[in-house]
Amino acid sequence: MMQCLVSKSVAFAVSLHRTHFCAVAPLPGANVTPLSAEGTGYLASDHIQAVADTWERLAPEDNLYLSVPFLQSMEDFPPAGMQFRYLVFYRDHQPIGIALGQVVPVRTAEHLQWLNGGQWLRKQISGLFNFTMLICGTVQGTGKHGFHFRDDSAQNGQLLVEALEKEATLLSAGAIMIKDTGRETAAGFRNIRQSGYSTFPFQPNMVLTRAPHWHQLSDYLDDLSAKYRVRYRRARKKLGNLTRKELSYSDIRTWNDTIHGLYQEQAAKADFNLIDLHPGYWQALKAALGQRFRVWAYFSGEEMVGFY
Repeated sequence: MMQCLVSKSVAFAVSLHRTHFCAVAPLPGANVTPLSAEGTGYLASDHIQAVADTWERLAPEDNLYLSVPFLQSMEDFPPAGMQFRYLVFYRDHQPIGIALGQVVPVRTAEHLQWLNGGQWLRKQISGLFNFTMLICGTVQGTGKHGFHFRDDSAQNGQLLVEALEKEATLLSAGAIMIKDTGRETAAGFRNIRQSGYSTFPFQPNMVLTRAPHWHQLSDYLDDLSAKYRVRYRRARKKLGNLTRKELSYSDIRTWNDTIHGLYQEQAAKADFNLIDLHPGYWQALKAALGQRFRVWAYFSGEEMVGFY
């Protein structure tokens, strides 16, 4: 399970759920905000291109969610109401880390899908629980996509939180969430909990580690218990004559309305849904990322019935 840290101190309590580096000085004339630790500071921007060169040198090459093309696509086609903050940390004028901030308006009456008490109840709750949240990380997925430092200094956690709290004040944000830290990373934030932060487990990242002996589907099924093999075969039988196809950029453009409609159907079923993805999200990612972003769809005859 992943771990999240939520600040209760900014405004009010909220209970929601081998890289190579190159020294790059701050941009000429850049306004670096000093932090309390001697020789440290950070540069903040709401556009990734303003810090792209430094960001690319610090971001892990294998982290798609922290890559400049992905972030630019999100910036071009943002979820409804979302803004962005890109932080670059410096020590002795040298860049040491980055952090991604997503600024999200929280409208509780809209985001709680199970709230079926009518317009009156929604209006009452809406008036009580409307605020802005600064999220360090990405709402679109689970995993360590919020920040990255080039070393494991014990000071990094405090630098991150101090910068986030400064930005939250500037943005009039009512809460801060740092997601997802992982159990091992969360240990480095123990002292931060004394500053009004709480931790809670978050959903798993849905990554399946492939065993070396899995060469075909039957190898995987053999490792399942009998109960789950039966469930698989029952589910597979229900698929009937569905066909699967990987979608090209042209296909995504053609089927964009259907894809977005299927996404909205699933999003509406979630108990809590914080964002509404832009209709152009799928096309933008495919155009920017190519084969690093792959989409498959299921068809019943000529009708698309699902995708992933």
